[in-house]
Amino acid sequence: MTAVKSSPRKTDETPVDDVRRVREKLSAETENDVHRLADRAKKTAEMLREKLGLKPARR
Repeated sequence: MTAVKSSPRKTDETPVDDVRRVREKLSAETENDVHRLADRAKKTAEMLREKLGLKPARR
């Protein structure tokens, strides 16, 4: 029987690692409160609209 070699562990960062880090940071900052997270998202969107000179989205 042949031995199976395990693949070397990846040390490179992946996009999934980036997403996980951001999710953990936001969870810690908002204490897993969806209302706080929504407020943060609205403030961020408003700041970016102003910075980029965009008009608010129509609903």
